Parts: sequence; C-alpha cells; structure tokens
Amino acid sequence: MARVTFIRDYDYRLPGKSSTIAYKGGRSYSVPKAHEAAARAAGALEEAGASTENGTDDGGSGSAD
Repeated sequence: MARVTFIRDYDYRLPGKSSTIAYKGGRSYSVPKAHEAAARAAGALEEAGASTENGTDDGGSGSAD
C-alpha cells in the first residue's frame, strides 16, 4: 500500500468488474500499488516532493508539529 494525495477527483475502475472506487481530490489515502500507478498515469496525484501545508517538505508523513 502507498500513501498518496489526490489533487483532483479520480475514479479507479476495478479490472474485470463493474465496481468503481472514487477518490476525492485534496485528500490522502492508503491505496494499493495498482491504484497508485493508474492515478499517477492519469495525473491525479500530488507529485512527490511537493510542499506540506506549512510550506516545508520534511520528507515525512503528517504534521511537522
């Protein structure tokens, strides 16, 4: 599983099924690698190394407090 942040709404359609998983833009999720790869290819994910809310990138996950 990968922790990713979506910059826009994204729907992942499960291969071979009629199910769709909806991810909301502006939110972070733990997603399977296949979902991450598809969302990244669609340009729906925040780029690695993007700034955190406080304007710094500490390389961690979560608040810098």
